[in-house]
Amino acid sequence: MLGHLKLSPRRKRRGRTQSKTAMRSLPKYLFSATALCLALGATMHTAGFSHAASVIDAAHPPALFGGILKGLWLCNSVNLVAFALLFGCAAIRPSMVPKPLALLFTATLFVLGGLVYATVGSFIGGHLLTVAGTAAALGCITRRDQPISSRLFKADRKTRQG
Repeated sequence: MLGHLKLSPRRKRRGRTQSKTAMRSLPKYLFSATALCLALGATMHTAGFSHAASVIDAAHPPALFGGILKGLWLCNSVNLVAFALLFGCAAIRPSMVPKPLALLFTATLFVLGGLVYATVGSFIGGHLLTVAGTAAALGCITRRDQPISSRLFKADRKTRQG
């Protein structure tokens, strides 16, 4: 019925280019969401330190164990900040973070979330880690990378010319 109406080649290319651009930016948005979830989690975890320290002190554990618990609390906050920075770098410039490294950190997020669910139960920390891991996994899946060999040859050509 509408066989006589055909899109011009320019129209087809424009649509294809727009979808390619959208697919390139989707991982950036997903990695940004991951970084924001992790930064929020780090902020909440660090803000709860004073309360956790007072609870630890009130329990009167041996000094060594109390210090270890407080140190582990702060280490977890620092780890969340490091993860947020890694995924923030992946959002800004995906080539800075190789895909296998992003997948490794994504798997770590799921493991940490599972550990929170196993030890604490249904808790906002586990939810944030699971949401961040899901966004990071989707970002890794939708990410389009050049093969490593082509990046190496490209860098090698630049050093020969320069």
